[in-house]
Amino acid sequence: MQVTGVLKESPQPALPAQAADEIVAQIIKIGQFSELADNWDSEGGKAIPLKVCEKAVKYLSMVFCV
Repeated sequence: MQVTGVLKESPQPALPAQAADEIVAQIIKIGQFSELADNWDSEGGKAIPLKVCEKAVKYLSMVFCV
């Protein structure tokens, strides 16, 4: 079996680096939402539970990192 042909063909990353960077930026923003207190929008907005943010991050990773 020849190994040289296999070594020349490296697998492509699932996501381009720019897309991966954007996903990471969005995950950071989602994490920041969990730090907001009640009335964060001065109109009575409720604090966003950490569990909701965790689910959002999990969804992003399932959709884009498969």
